[in-house]
Amino acid sequence: MRLILADTGAVSRALTNVPKFSEAFDYIGESNVLISAATKVELFQWINGYKSQLGEKDYRSLLLKVNSLNTVQIDRKVSATAVELSRRYFSGVGDLLIAATAIENDIELFTYNKKHFKTIKGVRLYNPPSFQK
Repeated sequence: MRLILADTGAVSRALTNVPKFSEAFDYIGESNVLISAATKVELFQWINGYKSQLGEKDYRSLLLKVNSLNTVQIDRKVSATAVELSRRYFSGVGDLLIAATAIENDIELFTYNKKHFKTIKGVRLYNPPSFQK
């Protein structure tokens, strides 16, 4: 199986066992799922935002799961590409960094928000079998 970059929406839904997303991650294989450092930051913010609603056990479990994901760091090439994308597309900083990570590493992107990425030249979207039903 090839490597797939997953964005925050896809990962958060897989972590909370939304069926289509859990099935997609099972199909890809956890060792083949990559996240951008930007996604990791967004996931930690998401988890901390729900800390008071989660029990301590669930909170720690989510932190461990996010920490276990293979993370692609934001290097100079990714940064430069994100800056260039920001000149051409209106999007959030996180999405631009995620798109740039996918482009610079030549990896397909699995996302919950296809509309955020489908117009960005160079981003190839991944459509798992669980989404083709």
